[in-house]
This record gives sequence, structure tokens and C-alpha cells, in this order.
Amino acid sequence: MITIEEVRNYFSAHLLRELVFESSQDELAAAAAMAEMDIAAYLGFEPEQNSSCYLAAVCEQTVYLLMHKDQLAEKQTIISERIDGLGSRQYAVPETTADAVLAPRAILFAGSLRSGKNIRLERG
Repeated sequence: MITIEEVRNYFSAHLLRELVFESSQDELAAAAAMAEMDIAAYLGFEPEQNSSCYLAAVCEQTVYLLMHKDQLAEKQTIISERIDGLGSRQYAVPETTADAVLAPRAILFAGSLRSGKNIRLERG
């Protein structure tokens, strides 16, 4: 599991640094935990925890979740419901979240994990 300290260290030289450092410990921990699940689901396997690309993918997804938490929590609206048989429901998904499940930068780093290439990331 990636720690809050690792997340904050990653964002120490990041454009979205303020968002991470202004978030509460609980909010940051929840976003990081969700991000780890998102990345593992996207990959279809749990990568090595010590991979710099895994850390980068999780951190980018963490900040993405923090940025979009209001839209992601938006209640879905039922647009149709059928009762015959077992029944079914269709929901309208808000446009802001219809195609936005993973952060583009998270996908970039996770892609290198999928291909088996671990890019070494170092900061200045």
C-alpha cells in the first residue's frame, strides 16, 4: 500500500501540489486507496509496489480523484425502468464522468507497467 508520505513526496515538485497538500489526511488516504484499486483494475494484475511507474500511476490517479470528487460522487439519474421479467434500469451518467474513469497521466504510467517496461523516474 502506498503511504501518504510517498504521495506527498511525489507531489513535492508537481503542478497540482497545492491540491494534495491542502487535502486532509483522511481525504488523501481515501483517494490514494481508491487510486490503487483503480490502477490494479485497469492493469488486471497487482504490480510490484516498489515500481516507480506504479507509484506515479497511483499518485496521478489520486490527484485526479481529488480534483473530480464532486463529479464522481454526483448522483446518477434513472432515465428508464422496466418491470417485466427480472426488470432493468438505465442510468444517465453525467457528461463529466462518462469517459473519465482514469487520469490520462495515470494511463501513461500504467501503460508502461502493462508492457513490462518500468521507466525510471527521478526528480531534479
